[in-house]
Amino acid sequence: MIIKVCGLTDVNNIEELENSCNIAMVGYNFYSKSQRFLDIKTVDVDDFNSINSLKVGVFVDAELTYIEDHIEAFDLDFVQLHGNESIDFVDLVANVTNVIKAVGIETKEDLMNARQYRSCEYILFDKKSPLHGGTGVQFDWKLLKHYTGETPFLLAGGIGPEDFTKVKEIKHNHFAGVDLNSKFETSAGIKNVNMIKGFLYDLKYK
Repeated sequence: MIIKVCGLTDVNNIEELENSCNIAMVGYNFYSKSQRFLDIKTVDVDDFNSINSLKVGVFVDAELTYIEDHIEAFDLDFVQLHGNESIDFVDLVANVTNVIKAVGIETKEDLMNARQYRSCEYILFDKKSPLHGGTGVQFDWKLLKHYTGETPFLLAGGIGPEDFTKVKEIKHNHFAGVDLNSKFETSAGIKNVNMIKGFLYDLKYK
């Protein structure tokens, strides 16, 4: 199972996560309206692009040049498109790098519509919200049965330490992993490493 930890803003925090937890992906948020915004102008980029985990850059309705500049600067492995990007734009970015397309979920139709993102490596299902993620709220996971696409998906939106049993109960053939964010924070952008470590232990052994 892929473990992605998103909305990280502190290199020391990320390195502690890597040393203590078996995580596959780390997410950097490049959406300026997010409280977890990582501003290329105010951080030491070299510190962030030296992280060993796969690096995911999160963008919301960004221009292609803005995305490409951040791919190069942060040595990104994936781009996560978390806005209202058109299919054509998603396909365009997929010609540049690996894409994760976030899809807000409220109804079964949202799951059915997600089948159109065929050029992506992964789809990320999150709670539908004008805030574009980080709400700490879950959608109804029973709706996942309505996803009949072939692209594997990651599950996001309000996953907390107590949800390990619910995660283990997901039996969908294309379920690939989870995206952890606000429920594991001590403050916006800073994760509680012990909480994540405990969640991963419970996920594996309980």
